[in-house]
Amino acid sequence: METKQGEMETVASGLPLPIPEGPFFDVLSRLSIKDLHRSTALSREWRDVFINFPDSRKNLPQTLQGFFYIGYDYKRHVHGGGNDGDSDDEGDGACGDDDGGDGSGTDEDGDGSGNSNGNSSGGSDRDEDEDGSGNRDGSSYYGGHVGNRDDGGNYGFHFLDLLAKSMPVPDDTDTELSFVPDHVGIMDLLCSCNGLLLFGCTEGSENYHSLGYIVCNPATKQWVTVPSSGWVVPDDEERDEEFESTFLFFDPAVPSRYLLIQFWHDEDGFLNFSGDEGVVHIYSSETGEWSNRSSEWKQFAKEGEQDNRYLVTVKSRLGSCFLNGMLHFLVERSRPNKNDDVLIVAVDGEGRICRVIHWKLDMFTEAVFIGQSQGRLHCISAYFIDKDKDWRDRMIMHVHVLQDYDAENWIKKFGIWGGELSGREECRIEDYEVVAIHPDGNFVYFVDHRKGELIQHHMSRQYEKVLRLCTLGHNYRAVTPYVPCFSRSSALETDEALQKTLCEFDLDGLWSR
Repeated sequence: METKQGEMETVASGLPLPIPEGPFFDVLSRLSIKDLHRSTALSREWRDVFINFPDSRKNLPQTLQGFFYIGYDYKRHVHGGGNDGDSDDEGDGACGDDDGGDGSGTDEDGDGSGNSNGNSSGGSDRDEDEDGSGNRDGSSYYGGHVGNRDDGGNYGFHFLDLLAKSMPVPDDTDTELSFVPDHVGIMDLLCSCNGLLLFGCTEGSENYHSLGYIVCNPATKQWVTVPSSGWVVPDDEERDEEFESTFLFFDPAVPSRYLLIQFWHDEDGFLNFSGDEGVVHIYSSETGEWSNRSSEWKQFAKEGEQDNRYLVTVKSRLGSCFLNGMLHFLVERSRPNKNDDVLIVAVDGEGRICRVIHWKLDMFTEAVFIGQSQGRLHCISAYFIDKDKDWRDRMIMHVHVLQDYDAENWIKKFGIWGGELSGREECRIEDYEVVAIHPDGNFVYFVDHRKGELIQHHMSRQYEKVLRLCTLGHNYRAVTPYVPCFSRSSALETDEALQKTLCEFDLDGLWSR
């Protein structure tokens, strides 16, 4: 069948459906994948045709695709309620919903489940295959990059595709990072930002110095090295954010640059501004150099002065989020004879502090995570109910949303009782770690340290809230969410020969991937 220029001939439900490039295409291209799946005005056939139109999916606003992690690959999922992903006859992850599910983990109430019929799986659209992996090729885990131990090679770098059935990772996305050459050495997953991953290059698994960093994009297969900032692990210590926290800043609207923002902590876990050594360092891809930015942060920290020290700490494990063109993360600042300040600091593409937002906590509340969902800042705090008996028991988490960014108007959105996560009344905050908030729905993702599992909590559903996604193992080292970015970045375009020169070092006796 011949088609006019600008049209595509395809078949959906046995009928040829040409899509003209023009207003119709332009309107659809402005919708996110979530909105396309939820739209009642767009049939499933037209939706699938449009999403499969060459490069159309890559031009759409993206949602949470899955998680990268370092740990053991058990190749099995643990589903809540004994559900194995039923009622999805068409194989698209819709689980019987008329609009086809959104493939992003969002359903009719915008919660991110991709399921409007309330099945007992908690709304996941990753139905199990015969091997229980849930992936289109038999496994939703992809391995690589971390060297073998005495475990048959099972310990390594993996990817869990949450949308493996409804909207799997494109074939040209390399979740194994095989495009990164072997000579970069051991890669330790640190964090992600808007589709880019940040790794630290190390000399080993226990005591080591930093050899620099790798920034890469699995969707475009681009990667670049970043030289060491000069920070080293203290003698006889393991690398831990008690000593160092590093954030990655990347704005897809300005793909020509990225930043690394690094904080050096002293032996007590604080930024020590009293010494001569810099404690805040920023790397800019535009200059290719690290700069000492301690003076700016020293001014910010003055309210926390105590015995000529500025008691400020930054913990990257509490999360970060990109919102309004700025990277937001949590900073704790101690003040003499006063309650500690919990602040949300926002930095711009130059690494400058542009906004400081206060988050008020009482003495029985602990800040545990910051993220963004549906265009608003979200913060999670843990509150301990039984203060007199054991303040670690009967934990409840509160999710607050910044309803008005300019007026700093916080409202409580949800409460998460620890018993919902553990199935028992007593629950310690040490048992659970928040690793992500769904950017388009009402999901919070935790790691259950007791069982070594990644779990998903549905905040707006009254029953069947918890879905156990997969087993990470008790020795997992990092979990970071992944939202794809299909646009190439000139900041990651470098000469391969130069990269090899920068990465060369003695690998004798070291693990290799």
